[in-house]
Amino acid sequence: ALIGMYGGTAFVEITDPYSPIYIGGLPSVFNKFGGWSFWRDVKTMGDYAVVVSEEPGHGMQVFDLTELLTTSETPTLFNMTAHYDAIGNAHNVFVNEEKKFAYIVGQDSCNGGLHIVNL
Repeated sequence: ALIGMYGGTAFVEITDPYSPIYIGGLPSVFNKFGGWSFWRDVKTMGDYAVVVSEEPGHGMQVFDLTELLTTSETPTLFNMTAHYDAIGNAHNVFVNEEKKFAYIVGQDSCNGGLHIVNL
């Protein structure tokens, strides 16, 4: 399971839903504006997760989910694979896997309108 949390994103193994295992987390992007947000939206595209947040200066994080399969210690503090900083904060992201585009809305560019990213 990919869980948006205050200060980052958590990765939890739920093969056995009665015994979930916290694999680790992807910390929020440090930002010079201060303040973290409870709001995070996480979507997947193939082996990748994209994460946006209403946290000022967060941008869009990209994380290679195959890293979850190779970690030997739990919990692990993961690093993001890539960072898209043409936006600061955002409310939602939608991913079109066929076209490989992310559609970001409720963000601080384009007057809060639709911001499209070629993944």
